[in-house]
Amino acid sequence: MFVDNGLLRLNEGDQVMQMFAQNMGVKVIRADAEERFLAKLEGVSDPEAKRKALVTPLSRCSMKKPQKSRT
Repeated sequence: MFVDNGLLRLNEGDQVMQMFAQNMGVKVIRADAEERFLAKLEGVSDPEAKRKALVTPLSRCSMKKPQKSRT
């Protein structure tokens, strides 16, 4: 599973999906979690606080199948 957290470079999520599909022959589920991650970062400026704010959404994404996914 690839969690698209909205914090990647422009088109980087698409590049990741393409790399797995074309170069490695692996079908990967893409979880669109941008809104969830960005909401956790709203108003947070301290780097350590940002890191801690992202731990929960990341663990939740990896523990269950995404509700909204695209391949």
